[in-house]
This record gives sequence, C-alpha cells and structure tokens, in this order.
Amino acid sequence: GVDALISALHRFPDDSWAQGHTMRALAESTAPTAAGRRIDAGDVALAAEGPAATAALLALGIHAADAWVRGHACRLLENIASFGGEVSRGVIQERMSGQGVAGACDPPSAA
Repeated sequence: GVDALISALHRFPDDSWAQGHTMRALAESTAPTAAGRRIDAGDVALAAEGPAATAALLALGIHAADAWVRGHACRLLENIASFGGEVSRGVIQERMSGQGVAGACDPPSAA
C-alpha cells in the first residue's frame, strides 16, 4: 500500500530508478482521477508535511538533473497539494524554498 511505497522512498533516496518508479506509483494512486483514491486530507502520510512530500522534496534535491524523477516527484507534490487546497499548496511551496528546490516544478520557461 501507500505506506510501503513511502518507506521505499525513504530507504533508497539515492537510487533514481527506485525513486522514479515508486513516486510514479504514488502519483498514480493519489491522482484526482484514480479509481478508489483512498487519500483524503486526513491521511497523515500524504499530507503536505508528511513523509511522501518529504521524500519527493529530497528526490528533487538529489535528482534535480533527472527529468523523469523530477516529473513524478512534482506530480506527487501536486496531488498532495490538491488534497489540502491552498493551505497545503502554501506549505509545499515553503518547504520547496527551504529545501532549495523552489521552482523545480515550474514549467520550463519559453526562452
């Protein structure tokens, strides 16, 4: 389940393959359109300050150059923010700044 995926994220922070696959699974299971999405704002593991967000933020820092990991991490953070609305979004933005990864999920600017 979700908890096993989250513990895997924390167990292998340096393994981009594991991070990408695990975050993709979490992002898919927490997507607003996912059948049986069992997450609500009360799911501590998937709260803006919870372990899934923490792992996604760490991955953004460690695997910044890996677009695949970054994409799944950003999707997961977006899903987490969608549960909690603006408050959640604000917390995640603050945490991204604190981790030095602010802007990592912004769409590439059209140069």
